[in-house]
Amino acid sequence: MLLRILVLACLLALAPGAGAADAAGALAGRLAPLAQLSGAFEQSVENGGAATPARSAGRFSLRRPDQFRWEITEPDSQLLIASDGVLWHYDRDLATATRRRFDDGAAAPLLLLAADAPALAEAFDVEALGPDRYRVVPRASDAGFREAELGFAGALPVSMRIIDRLGQAITIRFLGLDESPLPEGTFDFTPPDGVDVYREND
Repeated sequence: MLLRILVLACLLALAPGAGAADAAGALAGRLAPLAQLSGAFEQSVENGGAATPARSAGRFSLRRPDQFRWEITEPDSQLLIASDGVLWHYDRDLATATRRRFDDGAAAPLLLLAADAPALAEAFDVEALGPDRYRVVPRASDAGFREAELGFAGALPVSMRIIDRLGQAITIRFLGLDESPLPEGTFDFTPPDGVDVYREND
């Protein structure tokens, strides 16, 4: 369910002002050296009146531009892979895989890290909140989230906070980051035998 919230947030105009364009350029400049990145993540979702945020953890990999692998390993087992304009969501527990196309990877908060400068400038208004913090707001009126905030420590991104359309806050911490080359096939996905496959907007 946690990844489903993120998937819905990830799937989804006005010209930016000079300040927004400068901030978008600055954010793109911070991301540009990250040709590829992998590591672990910890995620929490604040569910309105729930006393305790829902938590999950797993691993991720990205390769610029617009390739992303997000794998939840606890408390359940789910996989999200974006590559070549296609997004797969594989729920191992339910034995289902959903495939859908997306026009712009930068319109998804989880793919911000893999977006290039033109995609960032086109899809978002960007605001610099400080030397290491950026707020991004999608321009599309039907975007699946309201805003996201990305934090850096040195050259690497270390946190992301997403506010979805319902006002829920999704907080992600990135851990054990590694810029080493990724194995071949990292962003490939073929539904296993016996899995129910659903195709949306193909």
